[in-house]
Amino acid sequence: MARLNVLVSLITEDNDYQLEQAASAQAAAQKLGASVQIIYSGNDAVQQTQQILSYIQNPSQRPDAVLAEPVGTGMPQIAKAAVSAGVAWAIINSDVDYISQLRQHALVPVFTVVSDHEAIGKIQGQQIAAFLGEQASRSVEALAALIGRTVVVESAPDLERDQVDVSLDA
Repeated sequence: MARLNVLVSLITEDNDYQLEQAASAQAAAQKLGASVQIIYSGNDAVQQTQQILSYIQNPSQRPDAVLAEPVGTGMPQIAKAAVSAGVAWAIINSDVDYISQLRQHALVPVFTVVSDHEAIGKIQGQQIAAFLGEQASRSVEALAALIGRTVVVESAPDLERDQVDVSLDA
């Protein structure tokens, strides 16, 4: 069986998070015996789509899969071109609306990988509560008010969820 060849398209080399994503992709590829090529778009959406498309359209460079963290849009036309060419498609850290439609006729995997922001917020809330104790709920609401956000507060011990509008415009 041929070695899996994966193209990972990231936004920039000037970001520790992006560099860690690249390092993790390389480590996973090595562990799985796959080949991975990391490309960076330099924060340029047009360049990113051109880079990916050039790999898809060139049979000698065509990867088995593309994992892309889009600079701007979710690149639906590039995704369609990839899947039509038999290249698996994954979007990283971006919520796109075309995945279910693309999957309908795809013969290759098509998916997204996104963070569970509700779970992240819950963990952060628990950490704040551990530091601030009974003042945690009011403190979170006050902090959110400073940036004009609406927050969901879970109150212990019954974990009731209350949405609190803390916008500065109210």
